[in-house]
Amino acid sequence: MRLARKIIKLKRLLALLPLILNFKSYTSKADERNPSPEALKKIYEIQKKYKFDISNPFCIGDKEDPFEMGATMADGPYKGQCIDAEVNRPPFILDGTTSDYIEVANIRHADQWWIGRIEFGGVEKVYYEMVEFDNIVPGVRNGHVELRFVMKKDRPIKLRSQVVTIDKTEELDDLVVSYNAYGVHGVPFDAVQGIEKKFGLLGRLVSTYDRANHQIVFSKGVTSQIELQLDEHQKSLLLLRAIHRSDFLINYRTIYHTLFNNCATSSFDLIDDTIPRRAGVPDFIDEYSKWLGPIKDIFKNDWFAILPHIKDLIFQPSIDALGARGLIKGWGPTLNEEYNNGEVSLRKVQKHRGTIRNPDHPLVPTYN
Repeated sequence: MRLARKIIKLKRLLALLPLILNFKSYTSKADERNPSPEALKKIYEIQKKYKFDISNPFCIGDKEDPFEMGATMADGPYKGQCIDAEVNRPPFILDGTTSDYIEVANIRHADQWWIGRIEFGGVEKVYYEMVEFDNIVPGVRNGHVELRFVMKKDRPIKLRSQVVTIDKTEELDDLVVSYNAYGVHGVPFDAVQGIEKKFGLLGRLVSTYDRANHQIVFSKGVTSQIELQLDEHQKSLLLLRAIHRSDFLINYRTIYHTLFNNCATSSFDLIDDTIPRRAGVPDFIDEYSKWLGPIKDIFKNDWFAILPHIKDLIFQPSIDALGARGLIKGWGPTLNEEYNNGEVSLRKVQKHRGTIRNPDHPLVPTYN
């Protein structure tokens, strides 16, 4: 009996060890950048104005960014641990009360966070992007899908830094809406573990520059693009709905599932919520299940039973679903071709947490 109790205590301690280690490493980095009283005042005023709530102050990595909420995992084996929000944050709507524009925080660009002003009616094209990964399982095509919104040349997205000690502005020609899995510090994404409530799901707003840098330079993958058949109103409405749906996910309460709540299912939820389906066209998840194998095995989350039946996790189901909805205008160039032709410029930026500072002048940011 005593031995059994000791074993139980040891298991509990081992379960807490990753949390303790991650907590110390993360908070020690954050404590190196204590904001000045002036910066703290600005942060407080911004958070009060927009009613932005902090979940857990100990989980905040950049203390000079008013829109990092310090969230923790809501469910699963990592419940209560700090979420890694360095690159994974949902947008937060600041102003969407006018009929002319919407203003949003937590746009990711050049490895930094920005507030963006997006004009209604400013979308020129919409692409359904398919990013191919190396096969995790031999014989199974796997990857990621997302939506890319190309803005009209005279109506770019206007950015300003949301870090209170940085006064910087930029403009974006296009924006990617990407539904991603997120997790806690030190736990990389794994598709197999994605059925075990180890990751959450959020919608991100990311510049094409950053996505291309990750997909082409880092991952060395191919990103195919299908231009969607949409009218002018639908193009902007799709982006607006995407922002609102992603803002809803800011509570970090939605759990990711590799098969049933992923980038593709979320993208088609958005599309079907915006553009009515043709008569007789089923929900995406109903068609998608045909690609995954016997329903009884899927609901058991039995990978060994599912894998022999899987043909394609992402791409062909997406192509079929877009075709059934009459939304394929044509295949565009790959993002790789745009990059090789100089149409997408990649910026060399230093990856960092928070503001890069001149050590002699702690309140003067240094840009790279």
